[in-house]
Amino acid sequence: MKPLLEILARLPARAWLQGVGALLAVVVLAVVGFAALAGVALVGLVLVLGIKARRWLASLFGVAPPPPPSAAEPARPRVGRGPVSDVEFEMVDKKDSPPR
Repeated sequence: MKPLLEILARLPARAWLQGVGALLAVVVLAVVGFAALAGVALVGLVLVLGIKARRWLASLFGVAPPPPPSAAEPARPRVGRGPVSDVEFEMVDKKDSPPR
């Protein structure tokens, strides 16, 4: 232990200042990182509590939320979207039209 203290005692002031600066930088980064994590958690908590409060107030004043679709009801098809299936085609010959 004594040789280590003697080595540290021989260090110039610039090395000591750089060490103290690095230590302060690590502490500042740790505090900022913790604050960022706490901020994200706080925003998430406020969002969840806001949604729950909105639902609670809606139920308090008699406004019922729309019921979720049940599994017994078949889903209504969306018209005009997605691939078409079960289609019959009929070929039509155009005999009366002039040739190209």
